[in-house]
Amino acid sequence: MTERNDDTEATQDAPLLEQNDRTVEDVLDGIVVQTRADLTRSPQLDPRELLRDRLSDTGAAVDEDTFEVLVQRATSVDEPSDPQPGVGPGSTQ
Repeated sequence: MTERNDDTEATQDAPLLEQNDRTVEDVLDGIVVQTRADLTRSPQLDPRELLRDRLSDTGAAVDEDTFEVLVQRATSVDEPSDPQPGVGPGSTQ
């Protein structure tokens, strides 16, 4: 029997990474894509602050060199917004 949750006040306040079998690289790629999208919509945001917040939200810890690479990727106009187009949950590739 399936239990129904009638709690209308329930919210998702954090990413649910545990539900997917993702590598650390997958998580970091997703953070870069999300950060780039946010910066495109709101260019006044500080990329470093936004990226640190996203990393903190997911519990991902990176060293300073890796952080700088992620900032460069998130602010790059040359990197594709989707590093693996067509690859993801439900993909047949």
